[in-house]
Amino acid sequence: MKKLLILILLPLINGCSTYSLFGDMSNKEPQVKPVEVVSVAKRTPIYHPPLPEPIDTPPVEWVILNPDIMKQYVENVEAGEEPRVAYYGLTSQGYENLSMTMGEITRYLEQILHIVDYYRDSDEDEDEEEKEK
Repeated sequence: MKKLLILILLPLINGCSTYSLFGDMSNKEPQVKPVEVVSVAKRTPIYHPPLPEPIDTPPVEWVILNPDIMKQYVENVEAGEEPRVAYYGLTSQGYENLSMTMGEITRYLEQILHIVDYYRDSDEDEDEEEKEK
């Protein structure tokens, strides 16, 4: 009985590989659909860090000392009527150099801020162009 069952099943199992249910397809080539490749170049977004807080300087009290004021100050300090304060002095050339330096710092900062604004504006323009597409 086992031999009969094996003889019946063997051709059936073997026949699945040799015969097709839908006819002979061995002569036809398989259909290949063309693949369309599309590459999109997209710039990575640029991180724009926030600008630093503006400079908040405490007020500076300027005192102009001349010989008469200095003489009065020294007399008051010796009498104990004035607090002992350290004064720093600048020559007129030193004050001019300090003023020029502060002007250069201001100019430099303004130019840096203009450059930052330029790049931020150009990046925003590119973002708007991409959104319109």
